[in-house]
Amino acid sequence: MKLRTSDPSYVKAVEKWYSLLLPKLVPMLYKNGGPVIMVQIENEYGFCYACDYAYTSHLRDLHINYFGKDVQLFTTDSNGDHYLKCGQIDNVLATVDFGSNVDPVQAFKLLRAHQKSGPSVNSEYYTGWIDHWERPHSTATSQQVCKTLDAILALNASVNLYPLHGGTSFGFGSGADLDDNVYDPCITSYDFNAPLTEDGDPTQKYFDVRKVIGKYLPLPNVTLPVPSPKMETKPIVMKPILSIYDIISSLTPIESVYPLSFEKLRIKDGFILYSTNITFNPSNPAVLAINELKDRAQVFVNQKYVGTLSRTHNIHKIDLNIALGSQLDLFVENQGRFSFGDTINELKGITSNVTIGSVVVEDWSHYLVFKNWTKSMADIHYYSDAFSTHPTPAKESSFDRIPSFYTSDFVLPDTKGYPFDTFLRLDGWHKGIAFLNGFNLGRYWTVGPQITLYSPKHLFNAYPKANKLLVFELESPSNSKTVQFVTQSVLNATNVL
Repeated sequence: MKLRTSDPSYVKAVEKWYSLLLPKLVPMLYKNGGPVIMVQIENEYGFCYACDYAYTSHLRDLHINYFGKDVQLFTTDSNGDHYLKCGQIDNVLATVDFGSNVDPVQAFKLLRAHQKSGPSVNSEYYTGWIDHWERPHSTATSQQVCKTLDAILALNASVNLYPLHGGTSFGFGSGADLDDNVYDPCITSYDFNAPLTEDGDPTQKYFDVRKVIGKYLPLPNVTLPVPSPKMETKPIVMKPILSIYDIISSLTPIESVYPLSFEKLRIKDGFILYSTNITFNPSNPAVLAINELKDRAQVFVNQKYVGTLSRTHNIHKIDLNIALGSQLDLFVENQGRFSFGDTINELKGITSNVTIGSVVVEDWSHYLVFKNWTKSMADIHYYSDAFSTHPTPAKESSFDRIPSFYTSDFVLPDTKGYPFDTFLRLDGWHKGIAFLNGFNLGRYWTVGPQITLYSPKHLFNAYPKANKLLVFELESPSNSKTVQFVTQSVLNATNVL
């Protein structure tokens, strides 16, 4: 299937989806008294390799079929000649997107070269930018943002702030980008350095932007936002309960001669444990190699950690001591799917042969950790409850550098107003994901720039009901095995490697 093209199999899937989605939006259209004033066709299609006008025109016609001809349709593309050429659709309003480092005069001049009449619109005016792991926090100063916003409005152009309000890619929702052809996974937070933070608090940028808009339009007489109250807990001691080897002992693996991708195994997100037994005599030391790894693999020999392969660091080989009959395990993480460009259909997992020296390793068992995270979390919660009054069911040493689950039950203080929004801080821990009362708060990783995980108040149980926190640590916990909910978000840590 060729995505974002006239490929009949893809178009059929789109038509099926639209037949369910678009009728639900009809009552929400502006002409029907709803809040939807414009409807976008595709997204930055000018970046797509296909440049398939028949496809985009068909999308236009589908929208008209469901919405009628009196709904304003539009496209969004970057302010480049090629992007506008491939992204524009006949009889659809073309708009551009750009940030505070772009001259609006030149951007709209380029738009006008492709669309002779109609309003000049920046449909995504970037108020900040996306953050990525192992990179400094992205910022756009209030002065920068307001200066360019002022210039846009001075041209009598229209503008949509993207975003006004930051957000969070809970669960496994954080995506990835290509930076100089290098895979670049995004952090959990989508704060974006926006005028309103991830948790909805106003920044100085918010008030500065409002002031600029007030030069051109009357401002509504409304109560201005203020920071919401936050809460802090005492340190919470986490108890190790299960390692991945405890978990897979109850799973039925999927067998294959060669490694299968996430997609072949019908897994969208998370992790797969690839396991095999060595049936030949490797050299000593031997070189393990995976040319196509997407995206990160922790390597274990006889259930002992020996190293990590990393797509982001272009580490696809590792020396290891391994012998005939040894068990080789590769715990592979999907660190996030591309959300943009021609690579959005990329396969995840191990997508090439695994070799030791010149020998192709065969006969793999695939353990799906987990195919259904919601059900699996419920099972792990049940297990931790069953052992809440018993010693840890495995030796502490069995968790050393082995991906493992840690849990704790805690009760919030009997404080007026609690629960409030807060942020989970895991100082001393390394890399993993956290669950609060079964809800996936997202990925954490000490490489930064994100150190805390936003934890909205509605996820907590108020006093005296207990809350359950579950942490899946891929490497090793802090020495104290404690975490804490704190009042301050940290998205700009400077200890980025």
